[in-house]
Amino acid sequence: AGEPLTGEAVEALQGLRDALKEGAALAERLAALLTAAEIEALRARVGSLLESGRHPEPSGEWPAIPWPPV
Repeated sequence: AGEPLTGEAVEALQGLRDALKEGAALAERLAALLTAAEIEALRARVGSLLESGRHPEPSGEWPAIPWPPV
């Protein structure tokens, strides 16, 4: 948490950002599975990660571990 993203991670996120653009193949496929709000939230999260350039830190609003435990 809080550590800088690697160059490889940034490249992957940039590719994902492009693949999620309106009309892109991945965006079209996801539209059949997710709501428009969910896709927009995904775009926003990718954008936030690219903007910060760092791994996110827990917000404190949710447990910092997968929940419920698997």
